[in-house]
Amino acid sequence: MRLVRLFACAGLVASLACALVHAGSFMANPIRLVVPAGANATSLTLENTGGEPVLVQAEVLAWSQADGKDVLTPSEDLVVSPPIFKVAAGASQIVRVGVVRRNAGDRELTYRVFLQEVPEPPAPGAQGVNVALRLGLPVFVMPRANTAPQLAWRAVRDPGGVRITVTNSGNAHAQLIECRVVRENGTVVAELPLAAYVLPGSTRSWVVKTGGVSSAEKLRLSVQTAGGLVSADITGP
Repeated sequence: MRLVRLFACAGLVASLACALVHAGSFMANPIRLVVPAGANATSLTLENTGGEPVLVQAEVLAWSQADGKDVLTPSEDLVVSPPIFKVAAGASQIVRVGVVRRNAGDRELTYRVFLQEVPEPPAPGAQGVNVALRLGLPVFVMPRANTAPQLAWRAVRDPGGVRITVTNSGNAHAQLIECRVVRENGTVVAELPLAAYVLPGSTRSWVVKTGGVSSAEKLRLSVQTAGGLVSADITGP
């Protein structure tokens, strides 16, 4: 019985390995777009690093945050040119992102531009699945006013870890890279990659697991942001 099961598993693996899985391969540069105050547009370069031509379609979504989560809604504030295009293998395409809605306030406007591969229809009789690549690039449209994030941090002990909460009351986004929980002597207790944005007027929260740390120990939070290193005391029992 065991041999039968082994042969059955081997047959399943072999059948999956024989299935064709197609996925395009392209990359964008830069991966984060900023439209300066008063500018009409910015641009990026999309490079096809695969061995086949790739058809790409663009989509613009307004980007906000609510209850600690990203909210994306269709928007016509930006226009992408060309909106759909084909890039030959090894070639590149310049894509312009133009501003339709002017920034009349004193807070940056935030969007996501998605570049979605449009898979070719499968050939008759072909087996497998097409996997479409999708890139989401943040776009920040700057106002004429000076912009900066203003972050307020709170770090409290949570069962099994430390809960960190950050509120951005400024008029520009903050980019968080990673956070660490450290002892008084600087020893790292735990760390958590964040790779997250906190948009203006938004609050976000994470839990850093710190199992095995005594409740009597004094701990500090150290967060690496795009603007520098931030530290805060960790409170609570």
